[in-house]
Amino acid sequence: MPKFIITLKPMAADQVMTACSSVLQAAGEGLKMDWAYVDDDTHQPLCCWDAPDRAAIEDLFKRAEQETESIRNVKVFKSPTG
Repeated sequence: MPKFIITLKPMAADQVMTACSSVLQAAGEGLKMDWAYVDDDTHQPLCCWDAPDRAAIEDLFKRAEQETESIRNVKVFKSPTG
């Protein structure tokens, strides 16, 4: 399944949990959050979702009433160990 990295606009620290919670609650079948980070300095949320396509991600954030700054379709590369 494709992976998408989504960034939201920087926001006040107290708004981050509300924003992230609303997206998780809006997630439907076929959407799974892989990970999430928040930039300590800017309070900008970044998250990675597994989704069937970009339209599903756009719909998710629209339902959650969260404006995205960017949506990127990505491939995962892992660094070699040892």
